[in-house]
Amino acid sequence: MDSPNIDIDFLAKETMALSEALKGSEDFGQPSLFDENFQFSREEGFLINDGKDLPESNTEINPQEIQEEYKAQEQSEIVEVKVIEDEIVEAEVLSVADTEDLESDDEAFFDVKLPQEIDINFEAQEIYEEVEEELDDSPFPQSPGIIFKIDAGVSTFCVRGVLCHNINDSVHGVMNDENGSWKKLKIRDRDELSGIHYFETASIEQSEMIAEYIINKRFPIQEEMVCNLSDPGFSWWLENNDNGMKVYFKAQSVERDQQFMRLGPIGDRGIASLKFLKCEGLLRRLFSISEYSTSDKSFEIKPTKLNDDNFLNFKDIFEKGEFNFEFDPAELTLEQQRLVIFLQEIAAVRGFWLSIEEILNNNP
Repeated sequence: MDSPNIDIDFLAKETMALSEALKGSEDFGQPSLFDENFQFSREEGFLINDGKDLPESNTEINPQEIQEEYKAQEQSEIVEVKVIEDEIVEAEVLSVADTEDLESDDEAFFDVKLPQEIDINFEAQEIYEEVEEELDDSPFPQSPGIIFKIDAGVSTFCVRGVLCHNINDSVHGVMNDENGSWKKLKIRDRDELSGIHYFETASIEQSEMIAEYIINKRFPIQEEMVCNLSDPGFSWWLENNDNGMKVYFKAQSVERDQQFMRLGPIGDRGIASLKFLKCEGLLRRLFSISEYSTSDKSFEIKPTKLNDDNFLNFKDIFEKGEFNFEFDPAELTLEQQRLVIFLQEIAAVRGFWLSIEEILNNNP
């Protein structure tokens, strides 16, 4: 706490001014009491400093006596002012010392944490731990994906689904029919909630690709039974051979189910033919290739070694719906980065289709 700032000079000036006023200084616009031509009279009724009335007499007052009286009074006032100044200086010194002591006490006081602060920090830590436990105990992934339901008939099925940025939050939303989710999933009552499934993706963009090719579309359960050479169907097909692998963007024979692996509708055929045409340089960075070819109907790749780990990882994109490569974007061109995203999307759609097939096989 700051000590009061007392202007000693100001007090001295005020005292001197008062003294001058009592003298009747002309600086204040008053007639001088020491003017020899000035006389008091009873009728004027002036008051002197001691508060007594002037003598009730018409006799002239001796100016010399008045002057001596006021000189004695002035000396007394000067002594009083000096005493006051000394007291003020002493008080100010004490005040500064007291202030320094108080400041040091304040600093020492704030070095110690208040009990309230300790309690608040402890409570905040408990809340943080509770939230962290809730996140760890979440029954569903805290990641993007698709919540879906399969409407299966005798010969066809349709996948109803909604995109979500957070699967855990969206599942709870569906349970409470938020944002018209029941209507989107064709749910009529709560009993049908048991048929809800979810699929996790690495990004919302992958979920969008899945929705574009599969969600709200109707497919035959036995594609081989309804499709023929004039109608090759919707699926891609994989052929494994002794030289490598070949992916068909549409079926090439009526016995395709016996010769090839059905991959499902995992991409646009026109876009895929153009993308795989550009993938050769990227794939040669991963493993040695003896032959690489692509067309609007298929692409084929023959590695130097069939058991090369990176070649097997490339096959996993189509067989298992898994993308097991790790690329450093700084080492890739912009075009190569786009091709990596394309392959990741192929793997995501393929993985979703595998989950659809598993559900259908387990619920005939």
